[in-house]
Amino acid sequence: MGWTFLHRDKGAVSDREFFEREFRPYPILDMSKTGFTLYFMMEDPKTKDRFAFVVMTRWRRNDWYNFGFKEIEETCGPIDHDCPDRILDRLTPTDSKWANEWREKCRERNKGKVRLEKGAIVETKEPIIFRGGGQCQRFVVLDAKRRIFKDANDKGDYPYWKCRLSRYALQDATVTYV
Repeated sequence: MGWTFLHRDKGAVSDREFFEREFRPYPILDMSKTGFTLYFMMEDPKTKDRFAFVVMTRWRRNDWYNFGFKEIEETCGPIDHDCPDRILDRLTPTDSKWANEWREKCRERNKGKVRLEKGAIVETKEPIIFRGGGQCQRFVVLDAKRRIFKDANDKGDYPYWKCRLSRYALQDATVTYV
């Protein structure tokens, strides 16, 4: 249940290739990465059951043992709940109380997620107040991956301002795709 640290050359192989070697003979059928946490859908070669596997990762600077990981099978009740629905939908049903609770927590968390695309209009429930005293409730997505926005009411006569919004600020926001 602890962490495993070893030397890994950054960028030499992808996370998927690295963990396919680590978890052999269990094939990785699908993978998702959120921050430093990886979510795998794996298959038992004997029973053909598909299960989720959560792997927390950590990189350390100035240490030969620079890469660490901690793997947690879904029946152990992982604390990370960002597994996407595309993986959850393809898992084999289980009788495990812990695995079912974890899957349900992931689905609940996925319901509140907002999918962003460049150019989409995002409207928050409450206005967001910025340090300079300005506030805004409607935003245009400039960069979806980095969550960079501008004021949707900007008329273009001044250089527009940009801001980053946290996932928390985007909870329960409505998105209109243009």
